Amino acid sequence: MITQTHQDLELLDKARAVTGHPAWQGSISEQEANALLENQPPMTYLLRQDTSGEFDFWLSHKKDDGNMHHRHFTLRLFPDGWFYANWRATPREGLNDFIQGALVCTE
Repeated sequence: MITQTHQDLELLDKARAVTGHPAWQGSISEQEANALLENQPPMTYLLRQDTSGEFDFWLSHKKDDGNMHHRHFTLRLFPDGWFYANWRATPREGLNDFIQGALVCTE
């Protein structure tokens, strides 16, 4: 018998929040993301799958200066549970909080 722990279920819920988000584009390349964002206003973003792992993603967005930026993020387990995180933006419990923090991160 296989049982899922609370942490497993939380991880799956967080992943579903990404893949069910209105900005989700699935497994598209950086070039395809750039093409989709090209004629959009600054701060428009999309979410896409990273090929390195099931819980690895990209936040691609158009910056204020019109340049495209691609920020990798993953689901990472901390003592308080699963968080959306990358090495620059502050880990966030909620996806929308992570997105907003990542969009304004200047590093």
